[in-house]
Amino acid sequence: MQTSKSILTGCLTVFVLMCLTAFGWADQLYGGSDPTLWSFQRSLAGMPGPGMGVASPARVTDRGILASDLVKGNGTRAGYMLSHGGIVPNSEVVTVDGIVQYPGRDYYLDVTSGMLAFAAPVRLHQSIRVNYRYVAEQDANRRTMNLPGLNFNIGRDSQMGILYAYQADAVESGKVAFDILTYGLGLTTNLGGKSTMSNMLFFSSPKESGRVSLDRFGQEQRNVSAQKPTADRLFLHNSDISLGKFFVKPTFQEVGGNFAGFTALRQQSGMSQEFVDRLEKEKGLRRFGMQMGYADLVAVGFNEIKEGHEKITRQSISLSSPTVKVAGSLQEIGEGFTRFKDLAETERDQWAKEKGITRTDISFSFAPLGHMPKDSLWNSFDKRRISDKSGALVLDSITFASRNFGITVARTKVDAGFARLADLTEGDRADIALRIRREFDPLASVANLTPEEKQHTLQNVGIDRQNLRVTANIADACAALSFLNIKDSTGGLTRRSLSLKGKSYSIAALTQQIDKSFTRLSTLAPVERANFGNEYGMQRTNLAGEFVLNPGLVLKTSYSEVDSDEGGITRYGIDLTGKNFWVRGNSRNISPTFNRAMDLADSDKQQLAREQGFKSYDWVGHYEPTKRLALDSSFLDMKHATDGRSRRRLFNNVVLTPSDGLRLTLLRDDDKVNMGGSPSRLLRQMFRLDDQVGTLCVNAIYDTSATNSETGDESKVTTRAFHFNTIPGRSMAVTGDWKNIERTGGKFEDTQTLKLDTVIGKTLNFKGLHTATKTESGEALAQEYSLAGKLPGGFNLAAKFGESLYNGSTLGKTRDLELSPEAARDLGPFKSARWSIAFGEVRKSDKIETQRKSLRFNASVLSHQFSAEYLGQVLKDGQTPIVRSFSLSSLPDPARRIHYALLYKVRDPGAGPSTLIRQYKADARLDADTKLEYSYFTYRELPNGLLEAVGGEHLRLTSKLNRRLSALCDYDLAENYVQATSKRTLSLGFSGKVSALEVFEASYGYERVETPSGKSSARTYNIKYDYELDPEHFLALTGRYTDRSGAQPPGTPSDDVTVTLDFRSVWN
Repeated sequence: MQTSKSILTGCLTVFVLMCLTAFGWADQLYGGSDPTLWSFQRSLAGMPGPGMGVASPARVTDRGILASDLVKGNGTRAGYMLSHGGIVPNSEVVTVDGIVQYPGRDYYLDVTSGMLAFAAPVRLHQSIRVNYRYVAEQDANRRTMNLPGLNFNIGRDSQMGILYAYQADAVESGKVAFDILTYGLGLTTNLGGKSTMSNMLFFSSPKESGRVSLDRFGQEQRNVSAQKPTADRLFLHNSDISLGKFFVKPTFQEVGGNFAGFTALRQQSGMSQEFVDRLEKEKGLRRFGMQMGYADLVAVGFNEIKEGHEKITRQSISLSSPTVKVAGSLQEIGEGFTRFKDLAETERDQWAKEKGITRTDISFSFAPLGHMPKDSLWNSFDKRRISDKSGALVLDSITFASRNFGITVARTKVDAGFARLADLTEGDRADIALRIRREFDPLASVANLTPEEKQHTLQNVGIDRQNLRVTANIADACAALSFLNIKDSTGGLTRRSLSLKGKSYSIAALTQQIDKSFTRLSTLAPVERANFGNEYGMQRTNLAGEFVLNPGLVLKTSYSEVDSDEGGITRYGIDLTGKNFWVRGNSRNISPTFNRAMDLADSDKQQLAREQGFKSYDWVGHYEPTKRLALDSSFLDMKHATDGRSRRRLFNNVVLTPSDGLRLTLLRDDDKVNMGGSPSRLLRQMFRLDDQVGTLCVNAIYDTSATNSETGDESKVTTRAFHFNTIPGRSMAVTGDWKNIERTGGKFEDTQTLKLDTVIGKTLNFKGLHTATKTESGEALAQEYSLAGKLPGGFNLAAKFGESLYNGSTLGKTRDLELSPEAARDLGPFKSARWSIAFGEVRKSDKIETQRKSLRFNASVLSHQFSAEYLGQVLKDGQTPIVRSFSLSSLPDPARRIHYALLYKVRDPGAGPSTLIRQYKADARLDADTKLEYSYFTYRELPNGLLEAVGGEHLRLTSKLNRRLSALCDYDLAENYVQATSKRTLSLGFSGKVSALEVFEASYGYERVETPSGKSSARTYNIKYDYELDPEHFLALTGRYTDRSGAQPPGTPSDDVTVTLDFRSVWN
């Protein structure tokens, strides 16, 4: 009954709206001579009184733009719109058939919208002319002419709202103006309980305006005929019907492609701006949706977005109970669908990639069996198919688990023609990559995947993978069986594995066969390539076992066989580990014809390649019967099957620790080699003693290595060595070394070294080094002594002497001496004086190679800082440069108004004229906000010690304008003595602190350049940004633009832009 009432109410509403429109609703609404109705009409539009419009009658300050409209009468009092809104109040002149009309008595004009109404009807044969001025900005934003939204309650369960709006179109050149009439209604009905239904139906109807816009000379602005807009509609339906636990939610949306009433909807419908914008973007689209279900048990969904004959369809169904879940979904995206960017769904970009693709998902799952843990995964069957006209991707899986049995089946198939892998979602690619990873790691998760694995999924076209894994608990053992098949049109591979694990044992077996015709190994996933290598055409069998024989004894065994048409490899391994020993043995047999070892997946394939054709076995062991005895042994035997090559090696090493601090080591290594050349034998024997006697550590070594060839020749090397040292941390440290090496043929080398490091008188450190080396050709001696520390009387001393000799003749000598007071002292008028004297010399063959003499003095005198320095050198090329300098500067006292500093330095190269270097700096604080700075220099010293023949002068006047901003005036002179050029710059600018660590500077300057070939001038624009990284390091970014004018002498650079980034450090 309730539903029937709602349907009847909706039909009645639509009928009333159609009747009002058909019988001239606008005429009846604005017609009639009743003054009360006339006043009511004005109030509907928000008008305070006749003739006044929305604007007040204040004095007009904006004359606006002149316009003139000619409007035909429609037989009624209202329904007239001018070409423009935003009309300047009281600027209009209105006539009807040439008779002037008066505001407030004969007509009413809404200056905001441009709506015109008369007190008496204007006949169809009459014409209205309006001259007026309007404001363009207000005209662009004028609202529609409308009735306020009318809301009605129909009974207790229904609400209806009516919208009527008239939107005037502005006359544009070349077009006919069509006004838009937008009308419609919205109906919301409560169907009882929680059920509701809402409908909205709106129409937009174009109407010729009947206006002729005249220019200021009274001529009609004729427009080229344009196609008349088409009437259209917008319909929205949304229902939520609940009958107990059953629910149905149908939705429908149709936005006509020619619907033009969105402006009215934004202003009057009560809809949000965002919602109307979405509707406008979806012009020409139709949506239909249906959601239904029963409680949480059953749910069915259908959604369709239609563009002409193309559509996006999504369907879903799900059944859910505490023990069983069934779900299915279908998604189809039409190949010709183009309006993805206009959709509101967040998936729209992905849908655009999947044009023409159909997705089908089916899932069936049931709860874990009763004896399983509560957090166990559900047993499930899943099937997914993603396809288009080129082929399909199929992802199937089955998972079942009970307490003693489990099975997992996964199939991943990509048709050879399927070319849409790159268009799938990131989740699809991750699912494919995870399935591949679980071929070898059943417990892997998405978090274990690498970007390379996800990207690799694009290379799976044409590959079909099937993976089966079965697990079972048998008594106290756990068994696992897996089957893997990977194939394409060229062939495939099969891999079977079995594992059995108990409390005291584990066994694993694997068989693998790869077709010789299978060509996809190199394009498989990284984890697959690591396990399969390039083993096409090979059969592999692997066996491995581990057995705990008793709590302290473990046995491990392994077997591996690889077979192919070219031969194969057979390998055995055994490993026995006890409490105080371990033994490992291996056997390998590689066919002479097997040349594919580098195609194997084994990690030691390079060694296997080197051992092609060999049959070998080896063992290695460690035995430690007590903490004071350890034995390590190994044995290797190799023989080639055809060419007689062989190798046999026996190695033994014994370490004996009779007592704490004493350790004896015995080593014997016997290696017999016959690798195609002359057979040889290398026998090494070594004895080593390590001991500590009191505070003395002692090491002694005796090592012999003898090589015997097939002809009986012997090459022997004998090494004897002895080392001792005192325990570190004492006032005297002594280290001694003796090493003697004797070789066959009388060659020998005997080296003796003694080092001494001791403290003399608590303040001086003495170091000495003496090394003597004897060989069959002569004797070399090297010695070095140093003394450093504090001398009596408060002086610091650093002295070093070194000498090297060969066969009694001096090869070279070094001498270094430096003396300085420990603390500053007063010397007469010189306060806090510091000085240092240094001498250094290197001699070769008793001739001076280099020499350096220096004297430095620093002190304060008469409130000034004074420094003097003398430096004399002898260089390798024989030159004898001398540098003499002195500097004088005022004390850096911030309270002083004037600061200055000067430096004089004379550089005498020894062979050539001397160079005088001068530097002057001064600054004066003229008042609290004004500062004058001056600097001058001749020649610039580069870090490599060379001089740059340039000079410069700088004068700056700075005045603070406020706490952060200062004005600058600069004069700069830059001279190049070699090129005989000079550049003078006068600039004005500003400098300001952006923050406590940032300074910004900008300036404009005039520049004049003089060269031997003439003069030129330029204007410069400079910006500079300084950032303080810390108190001693600064980062500076400088930009400069130079605009040159007038005739430019040859060699003068043209206009340029320079950007410099400097890293500066404060140097004191």
